[in-house]
Amino acid sequence: MVQESESPAVLGISGWHNSGKTALVEALVTALRAEGLSVCTIKHAARGLDVDEPGSDSWRMWEAGAHAVVVAGPDQLLVRERRTEPSLSDALGRLEGGCDVVLVEGFKRERLPHVVIQVAGTEPLPEGDAVCVVHTGKEGLRRESGALPGAVGAVMAWLRGMHFV
Repeated sequence: MVQESESPAVLGISGWHNSGKTALVEALVTALRAEGLSVCTIKHAARGLDVDEPGSDSWRMWEAGAHAVVVAGPDQLLVRERRTEPSLSDALGRLEGGCDVVLVEGFKRERLPHVVIQVAGTEPLPEGDAVCVVHTGKEGLRRESGALPGAVGAVMAWLRGMHFV
């Protein structure tokens, strides 16, 4: 699969907490990389996030009140900034090209194509922008789930329809 478009395909993965969004993102990243595509991911951490080791130098800089802390390693770059309610647009703006596909976990209220994971016994999510809808039992979508290959296949078909062939 080779991308023909200049801008990346952006696809949301929506579901309630513990619905299996990350399991689907992992499977999609693996499948898309196997097709030779560059994949970026964005995760909405509605409950906050902790990305640093307490006591490390970068943690201490952050705790001291630095507006931003950048950690540059031999094969990684981590940028941590203080922001008030960062939006999906803010997150997309941080990506500097090189992505064929951007998978967005969360941000379920954003208007973009989504894979919607509906879990039995939970409030249904809107399916208006759905590329596909995955219905699961109360345990949600898991790596060993039989629904996972179908969801990956549906996304791959959608990407082919977007001219990523």
